[in-house]
Amino acid sequence: MLAKNLLRARLTTLLLVVGSALFLISPAVADEAASVLANTVDFQAPVKDAPPSVAVTSLADPGITPLTDAQIEEILDEHNMFRARHRAPALEWDAFLARDAERALGNCRPFSSRSRYGRNEFTSVEIDFYLAVETWYAQIQGYDFEDPSQSTQNSGTFSQLVWKNSKRIGCAVKECLSNDDGEDGGYSSFVHLCEYDPPGNMVTRLYTLYKKNVLPARKI
Repeated sequence: MLAKNLLRARLTTLLLVVGSALFLISPAVADEAASVLANTVDFQAPVKDAPPSVAVTSLADPGITPLTDAQIEEILDEHNMFRARHRAPALEWDAFLARDAERALGNCRPFSSRSRYGRNEFTSVEIDFYLAVETWYAQIQGYDFEDPSQSTQNSGTFSQLVWKNSKRIGCAVKECLSNDDGEDGGYSSFVHLCEYDPPGNMVTRLYTLYKKNVLPARKI
């Protein structure tokens, strides 16, 4: 009886579309149709839950280690300490950039894909953003402030770190396995990635943007 009433209620308001015309089923026709269906069909109300055959998978990458508030603060403090030394404004944390960094770490090779953001990468046997930023800044040794075009290729992480026009930063870290063909089954390392917006290391004729954005350190 419950099934019949439910069918009647649904059939009463059912719209049939024929061409561009709309037709409403009358209550009398709905009663007759409901009686037929209730007696011939094992009717059940729709179930909202997904069928068992549909697998729901998480988009989260198990290799990604979520950053704590303390780690984010450390990243900002280290960056902004060096940036202040080179007269660049402090960076602000950007959650979107952090998520994009996680995505870029999907195959453990972030530079295998192009990006609209600046990127610095660091790999170590443990999670250590302090060491990462210190390592990036150490590339100042290869940077030529008088003629940026003569800077070594290994100075790019330094120039991105202190690039004056960059305003936002987001970082992520992922545990990645080395080639496991060896007898030891490979080893794990942690790939650190920070993204910057607007990006640095923008090459122009005569390297004018480098001269405007990568300034010598303040004299102490």
